[in-house]
Amino acid sequence: MRNFIKAGFAVLVAGMVMISACSSDKPSGTGGSSGSGGAGTGGTDGGGTDTSSGAGGTAGVAGGAGTGGAGGTSTTAHQDHLNIINAATSGGITVTRPAPVAYDTCKI
Repeated sequence: MRNFIKAGFAVLVAGMVMISACSSDKPSGTGGSSGSGGAGTGGTDGGGTDTSSGAGGTAGVAGGAGTGGAGGTSTTAHQDHLNIINAATSGGITVTRPAPVAYDTCKI
């Protein structure tokens, strides 16, 4: 199917080239003469007086500078893990085990 489309396109292009080549033996026409521009007439002044424009508005007040937010604490991924495991539960069960050892104490 593609070959038929490509062949059709090639025939179309060849036909356009042949038509343009055959039509070049016709004489070309000459352009018309250029016209002259029309004369313009000046307008008359109304003679009115100019009035002053209204006073300009006052400048706006600039906004104050914003303050930066407080910085967060920096924890390690292991400490985040321990915080999730040791978080308080809301199940009503009393925890009887001792508190975990801090990561800095037991790391090798």
